[in-house]
Amino acid sequence: MTWQVGPVAIGREPLFDETCVDKPGAWARLRQRSAPEIQTFPAASAQHTRREDAVPHAIAHVLRKLLATHQDSDRLLIISTGDTFMRTCPLAALLLIAVMPLTVSSAMLCGAQTACTVKDGNYRIELPQDGDIRGVFVYFHGFKSSARLQMQQRSLIEMTLAHHLAYVAVDGIEGRWSFPHGPSQGRDEMAFIANVFDDLRQRYGFTPDRTVIGGFSIGASMAWYTACQQGEKAAAMVTFSGVFWNPLPKPDDCVADLPPMVHFHGTADQTFPLAGRAIGTKFHQGDALKSLAILRERAKCDMKAAKKVTLDSIECDDVPDCIRGDSVMCIHNDGHEARADMLDAGLTAVGFPK
Repeated sequence: MTWQVGPVAIGREPLFDETCVDKPGAWARLRQRSAPEIQTFPAASAQHTRREDAVPHAIAHVLRKLLATHQDSDRLLIISTGDTFMRTCPLAALLLIAVMPLTVSSAMLCGAQTACTVKDGNYRIELPQDGDIRGVFVYFHGFKSSARLQMQQRSLIEMTLAHHLAYVAVDGIEGRWSFPHGPSQGRDEMAFIANVFDDLRQRYGFTPDRTVIGGFSIGASMAWYTACQQGEKAAAMVTFSGVFWNPLPKPDDCVADLPPMVHFHGTADQTFPLAGRAIGTKFHQGDALKSLAILRERAKCDMKAAKKVTLDSIECDDVPDCIRGDSVMCIHNDGHEARADMLDAGLTAVGFPK
């Protein structure tokens, strides 16, 4: 038997009416059903409640607590409630959560602790707890890291959340990324990343105009190649200490629809120097300034209008009037690093302030 849920119902019998009044006997009958006997469906409305940011903060907080302690979805009753009900009947929704094992859309069964699986890989996500979610920061980790380890980098995550962005840590394979001319070629990253973008849109509603990409070291390289090949899927890019690898792409190898960007790189960086360096005998990191010139040429930036701006006390070169926005390079005096204060300045500069 199929038990339809929408806005909150057992079979075809609502648990609550439109004025949030409990229907006599419905609770008792629902309690008699075990979770595996009940199939779940989205709420019966044009716009399904599929994202945590569509749920009032108090309810979202309870959902997160439940998700943290219930990892076995086979033992959970998943009920999707219509957004009108969630807005107008928050007490009833909380009662439903309290009585049943769980009352969320099945799309929410992943997060910071549990990976969101897509074809060829996965990612992890953390959402601002206040429900004010204006976009997503999709971050590619550095060498030998992982999405799980990246979620422990709390300074970057907390700064992202402070900018009203969800934080997504995309997972490489064994701490590596397979971009052109790099040491690892284990996966079609462009297809995988496209799957991540599609999943973020379907699961959470993050459209390209609300998506910022970023990364550190070889993760920054992955972000640069993503912008080069799929730039139309992001609103902006903020990266640290990594660019293209030799041989560098030609301007025409990249899409013209490149997003505005801010890149931070240190003069004391010995891991991925500004001028790049050889990795063994077969691979070579690219020159940061030459890599930047490729993107600026493709995006038709007005080099004659270049100006100086200050981000996080760093004097940066800002080239405006590109096809979609400014191209900013911030060269600091430190080493191989990605700092929260830099991220703060970068996200603000590309249009996602606190």
